[in-house]
Amino acid sequence: MPRRFVQPLAKSVFPAVFGLFAAAGAVPSARGFDIVFNFDYDTSGFFGAAGSQQRLALEAAASFFEGIIGDDLDAITPGGGNSWTGVIFRPDDVGTNAFLANLTIPADTIFIYAGADNLGPSGSLGIGGPAGFSGSGTPGFIDTLITRGETGTITPSTSGDDTDFAPWGGSIAFNEHGSINWNFDHTTAPTGAQYDFYSVALHEIGHVLGLSLSDSFDRLQVGSSFTGANSVGVYGGNVPLVSSGDWHWASGVTSDVYGTAISQEAAMTPSLANGERREFTELDVAGLADVGWEIVPEPNAAFLLTIGCVFLLLRRGPRRGA
Repeated sequence: MPRRFVQPLAKSVFPAVFGLFAAAGAVPSARGFDIVFNFDYDTSGFFGAAGSQQRLALEAAASFFEGIIGDDLDAITPGGGNSWTGVIFRPDDVGTNAFLANLTIPADTIFIYAGADNLGPSGSLGIGGPAGFSGSGTPGFIDTLITRGETGTITPSTSGDDTDFAPWGGSIAFNEHGSINWNFDHTTAPTGAQYDFYSVALHEIGHVLGLSLSDSFDRLQVGSSFTGANSVGVYGGNVPLVSSGDWHWASGVTSDVYGTAISQEAAMTPSLANGERREFTELDVAGLADVGWEIVPEPNAAFLLTIGCVFLLLRRGPRRGA
């Protein structure tokens, strides 16, 4: 009976020492892709009750990705002889893994476990990454665990050739040290003394979705550069990374906020200043496409395709330092 094990991964975002404000970009309309948050490991109560600003900001960040991703992910349905265990880093204790037996994951859905840990006064603002798993059962069930129906996501034994990424989920942790002054209101810019929770949430969800933390990203990393065609097209050349061992975009890499002509430092660079809001940029979204996510057209592009009638729609935490 086939068995597989894939380890969970994580990246973080760190604070910077200066502050800027970047205007928000437009969020595209929603599609069927769904990010479902689980707060079982919010053991300190960092996220509060339903309707808290923390949860609303987290959902707002998820809504951005739900609006631009059009992948069709197969459901994971254990039963009979098919069994699996999801593996995440615990968001309330980032050095410890949690094991989740026989979750049922609906189609087009990923689960993200959210919580907070004391990462210290100079530690990361957040940490995020995709989950791992072990499983046994029929070849078809194992294939679903690995690929979720995405043919470019292949077995770990041939990692390095992947052109797609389709996790069942992941986990994200935020720094709850008392010295971290969070702005939880995603509708309002942070003040000069605050770190913007919404910006960190975008960054960490980006890691869960494979930016700097997936075999399909790894395949396109050459030394301290990223060579994905979509990213190169947006940036105008190979995208500089922090180093050959840290695959965030290098500090200072800029791009336009997605769907706008407003330039800012890209969301997937490794640090965030107090007083600064970061939206996902054209470069960050291009990185998702290079990882293998199907990106739906921006509103203006969709309009042009409609009136032209001649085109076919074709279709690897935290911030302070991430």
